[in-house]
Amino acid sequence: MSEETKARVNSSAVWALAGVVAIAAAYLALLGWHAEKTLDPATGRETGPYEAWQVIAFVVVLGILAGIMGRAGKALLAIEVLPATVTVLFAIDAATGDNADGLWVVGSLLVLICAAAGVSVVALLAQRK
Repeated sequence: MSEETKARVNSSAVWALAGVVAIAAAYLALLGWHAEKTLDPATGRETGPYEAWQVIAFVVVLGILAGIMGRAGKALLAIEVLPATVTVLFAIDAATGDNADGLWVVGSLLVLICAAAGVSVVALLAQRK
């Protein structure tokens, strides 16, 4: 393996690790602390476990990370790493919750599809120069 190839592989590994750490930190900071569903006494409906602002802030952070990685020429890496990390974190969170009902598998699939679609659009647009 040439030195240039080794440097490229090392660079990709650093970007992948940075992406995983950054999105995991954002997930834990924004979504990891509020996992209680609330019951609306007026309607009897259960809502949650997240407030809208938490999810919006997380999606904004995910988009920013996808844009940064895309701008750095690592769009395909962002498309591979960010949605997979978000999905694993969501699956662990949903499957181990007190109110886990088995639907976490469906939720995880939807998170993967939506995160992959969003990250793909942002990262590929950011990579275009």
